[in-house]
Amino acid sequence: MTLHDTLTDTRPSWHNPRILALLLMVFLCGLACGVCAARIAFSRVAARGAVSWKESGRASTMAHLKQDLNLTPDQAQQIAALLDDLAKYYDNLQGQMDDFRQDGKERIMKILTPEQQKKFGRILNQMSTRIHAEPLDSGPSAGKTAPAPATDQHR
Repeated sequence: MTLHDTLTDTRPSWHNPRILALLLMVFLCGLACGVCAARIAFSRVAARGAVSWKESGRASTMAHLKQDLNLTPDQAQQIAALLDDLAKYYDNLQGQMDDFRQDGKERIMKILTPEQQKKFGRILNQMSTRIHAEPLDSGPSAGKTAPAPATDQHR
């Protein structure tokens, strides 16, 4: 097909083999990028540990539900599958929240001076101690001494 034939082609443009090939290439490139992005995202979740609902907790919960609710085997199977899905969903959300917190902390640290960074690390540890009773940051910017007991004077 010559350039003149291409320019004077009366077929709709989506019938042109070159356009179809280009559209197919764009679609396949998008598909490949999507697959790569999904693999990266799911590998991060898998690296954290798939499901936080421990097997022993799962077994005792299901035994309790079976007994208390008098579940049929089919109901027990459906509920166990649903609870597994919810646990995976929860872990995924928790991982996203952890990433969000870490990103925010890193962005704040870039703004602060080294002295402010140390104080910020101590503040984070104090907040974590009050909320979770475990430190948020065990890295080099964390406070070297145990935080003083917090007293909330704004009540």
